[in-house]
Amino acid sequence: MQRFGTRIRRRTSRWALLVAAGCSVACSEAAQRPGGRALVIGIDGMSPVLVERMLREGELPHLAELAERGSWGRLRSLKPILSPRIWTSMATGKLPAEHGIEHFARIDADGTPRLYSSLDRRVPAVWNIASSAGFSVGVVNWLMTHPPERVRGVMISDHAAPGALAGRLGLAAGVLKTPQKKIEGASREAVFTHPAAWAERFTALGTAASPLTKVPNPFAAPPPGKGRLLWERLANIAARDEHVVRAALEIDAELRPDLLLVYVNGVDAVSHFFWPSVALDGPDPPAHRQPAAPLARQRAALYATYRFADALVGVLLRGFGTQDLVLVVSDHGFENARPGDPSSGVHVTEQAIDGIVFAAGPGVPSGGQVRNMSVTDIAPTLLAWLGLAVGSDMSGRVADFLPIETGRIRSWDDLPVEHVGGKESGAEDVIVEQLRALGYLE
Repeated sequence: MQRFGTRIRRRTSRWALLVAAGCSVACSEAAQRPGGRALVIGIDGMSPVLVERMLREGELPHLAELAERGSWGRLRSLKPILSPRIWTSMATGKLPAEHGIEHFARIDADGTPRLYSSLDRRVPAVWNIASSAGFSVGVVNWLMTHPPERVRGVMISDHAAPGALAGRLGLAAGVLKTPQKKIEGASREAVFTHPAAWAERFTALGTAASPLTKVPNPFAAPPPGKGRLLWERLANIAARDEHVVRAALEIDAELRPDLLLVYVNGVDAVSHFFWPSVALDGPDPPAHRQPAAPLARQRAALYATYRFADALVGVLLRGFGTQDLVLVVSDHGFENARPGDPSSGVHVTEQAIDGIVFAAGPGVPSGGQVRNMSVTDIAPTLLAWLGLAVGSDMSGRVADFLPIETGRIRSWDDLPVEHVGGKESGAEDVIVEQLRALGYLE
């Protein structure tokens, strides 16, 4: 294991907070870090099975580069395999019963389904802890971050992307019989970013004309016929991923945050429709068997979506060097739908529970394999990298690949979290209908 120098960033506010929270002097002395920044790229639904195949085939050059100079492997997730609870566990180091986000939605006392939001999270996330300790942070599109929180830096919530809301608003007329204009008005009243000035900047980034990567949008040329509408929908989702990455690049160029977290979900969306086309977990269910030509087109589209995600990783990596810690993570894999399931690709059983984790940075073994790492280990690992104490009440631990001694603190749970604007975004009811269509809600 390579040796590297350590550096303590001494900031009065951090040590005052640590002492107030019950951390000893020995704890603060152990809180040391290599000195670089940290980047976390979250790719929803990226399967380790397909990643392994595509790495062997040389299809994912940027992930391959991370695997060569660092380590990678499977990231153990949580059951039930529902993205909001998992991404929140990554951000907090705690299990859903502790952090409070159990599902996409909950049923109110009056029987009305309501989406979970950041207001339901009962514990601070890694960006809150880092901000309170004087570190600058950028958070872009991370699941369950609406309404946004006041951080030392920039937070763009997961309801901010115009493309994300456009599809939901478009369902209003047909599904909810609600005038789209009314919903759009409600969405304009909401606060999507902190600081608020970033809302206009973020919107403007979505109109960029030049492509961000050499890998094109996988759905830029829709096929003729009845599949055209789906292709256009998936093209919008890929464009939204690119929009999110543009925002992260803008934040990185302007602020150079100590901690940058970015989340994209195009891989997950495409996999829900096209996973059986890759035939990685047995024969397709009879209900989903199709002629060879459509299956080949779907398979090519799913591969292209993985290549597109890899290209976005490459763009984000340009701002980070060998002195920085880089993590690329996913929350689960995919499997073929079981008989009676309306989706083509699902993540229900043990077969799909593992996501992926790539790690590179000082001290991370080159060409190594990550073993026995859980989604709850992400936050403790980031805290250790920043030289901050890990909460003794966290379910996760510092990853084995990170050779850093870190202090312990009883808990960070008393740290206040301030939300910016508590209004709903205006898309909640439409999202509930989408979740019903995907089978997540009754």
